[in-house]
Amino acid sequence: MGLSLATKKLGGTDQAFAWLLHMSGTNLATGGQVSLGNGNDSPLYLSSTGVGIKSASGFVALLVSEATAARTVNLADYAGKLYPETRVYLGTTKTVTSTTADPIAGFGFTPEINATYEVILELIATSAATTTGVQLTVTGPAVGASLTLVQDNSALSVVAIGGTYAATSSPVATTPFGIVLRGILTTGGAVSADFGLSLKSEVNASQVQILAGSKMTFRRRA
Repeated sequence: MGLSLATKKLGGTDQAFAWLLHMSGTNLATGGQVSLGNGNDSPLYLSSTGVGIKSASGFVALLVSEATAARTVNLADYAGKLYPETRVYLGTTKTVTSTTADPIAGFGFTPEINATYEVILELIATSAATTTGVQLTVTGPAVGASLTLVQDNSALSVVAIGGTYAATSSPVATTPFGIVLRGILTTGGAVSADFGLSLKSEVNASQVQILAGSKMTFRRRA
């Protein structure tokens, strides 16, 4: 339990002002570091959008809530690090009948420069026939980036930006099935384009789809 200030004076021998937290004249709209009454800075940072921690080097990690209702978020009782993660969901089903790759609109991610990401593609696909492969081309930064994606329990992979996931069959016809690719994306000193996917059919005039609800996950690890 903290010490009560009920009988303390801000000045004089009590010096109670030293225990009071304040923002040194800044406001929430501007955001600012919280200090003790004696002028010593704490690592706590407050703004109108979130609560942050300011590092010794002067950088703020701001925690911002996107909740639309009351939520409880529990941190498990283990030591470790939290890595920033971005999830991108496909809002509209993409349908293609051509062997020419067509970009999947609204299904992309802008990576940061000089970064390394763990990438997981969890796609829901359909094909008109088991003999028609659902094929994907990865688009993204053309210079200074590298990519490796591998399908679980399969020899299929993508080994570079611009590479193709060249499936030549589908497990079922006209029924949704999953395509899961995992790997690593690195970027250089400039990012010239977003990470994205284009879709094509292995067989001309045979329909393939990537369905709404498909997901791409990017976890920054360095």
